[in-house]
Amino acid sequence: MEGQLVKILSKCTVATLARLAVICGAPAPAAIKDVRIKWFVNNYKFYVDNFNTHSPQKSLLGIDVGVKNFSYCRSIGSSFPIKITEWAKLDLNEKFGKNYQPLIDKETMIDTKRYFQFITKALVDELQPKQSDVVVMEAQRTRSHGNSSTLPSVLLCYNLENLIVSNAYPKIIIPMTAHQMTNYWIHRFVATKAVKNATKNQKAIRFELLKSWKDKLYKLPGYGDEELEKKNVLEYLKLDKGEKIDDLMDSLLYNLTITSQFQNLKDFHDLVSTDVEKCDIQGFVDVKDQYHLELIKPVVEKYKLTLK
Repeated sequence: MEGQLVKILSKCTVATLARLAVICGAPAPAAIKDVRIKWFVNNYKFYVDNFNTHSPQKSLLGIDVGVKNFSYCRSIGSSFPIKITEWAKLDLNEKFGKNYQPLIDKETMIDTKRYFQFITKALVDELQPKQSDVVVMEAQRTRSHGNSSTLPSVLLCYNLENLIVSNAYPKIIIPMTAHQMTNYWIHRFVATKAVKNATKNQKAIRFELLKSWKDKLYKLPGYGDEELEKKNVLEYLKLDKGEKIDDLMDSLLYNLTITSQFQNLKDFHDLVSTDVEKCDIQGFVDVKDQYHLELIKPVVEKYKLTLK
């Protein structure tokens, strides 16, 4: 079947292959057509071999990395709307650091390194990522906001991300950058100039997406029929009024993104499993993108974003 799949994909344009890669969460290298196809097929096989189960109650864990603002979102469901079962924000120092006993002093190099491993292990023990069917985690940038060097806070989160992966091994943890997540939902449809304007309102746009998707893409048991508002979210999660919710929103968005990509991969698998040689890849991509455009329509209209 792989040979037939490569053959049918070879008939697609590079533009169609790029769109197919994005909707299925596959890498899309700026490379020749054969390399693009190889990467997509390998990503498709990765999904089939590890995640193509028929369980309607697939458990997911979405993680937004931070030491003082670590957020995670658990859900159940293989298709929309998924049901949120746990949504929380933690200060890892407050939650786990108090139990650390220094060998010399907490400020020494040996204790600094041991302390960070200590709180990471405690975090992984509590999260139990191996118990979730799918785990997706924010991949850290080593540079941000045009800085020429890596900021200490960014490096700290980068180290935390890698420690979580190593402590959870051999569990597969799917990395996803914030850029990949926002590109999947918004940027690939919006004109370059509009993207720059949208970037100024990134946090607001992400929140608006979640507001419009409540009860459509996800359900929050016990939240009620009210719109998603910061005040209501903080009350729902029993957090202080002054707490920021950006990281919480992103942990939910990572969850929704991987659910959407896996749903697309499942549909692609069903399509090519019938009669691969008669597959209409272009039509498949068009239908998926049209559905996607309907999902983001409220945000496009509110922020007057110009579509490509």
